[in-house]
Amino acid sequence: MIMKRGQRILFLTVVVQWAILTRVLSQAHWETAIYAEDTWYYFVGTIAPPANWYSLDFDQNNWSSGQGGFGYADGDDNTTIPNTLSVFFR
Repeated sequence: MIMKRGQRILFLTVVVQWAILTRVLSQAHWETAIYAEDTWYYFVGTIAPPANWYSLDFDQNNWSSGQGGFGYADGDDNTTIPNTLSVFFR
């Protein structure tokens, strides 16, 4: 009888530790394909961009470029853009 109770306590201890560890590890881990400091090409949409702007072979050298973190100069932007309704990013 004592052995069975000891096994139950051990099993519950392992399960609780596993649950805590799983929760901690899931909160501490993240992945991204885009980093805040990545360089982007962008086109301020005062007119429509070229029709093929989203194609892989599009030449974006005429577009502006800047470090990620775009905004309207409110103090937390890596790249400031003019106040506009649309911006296209590559």
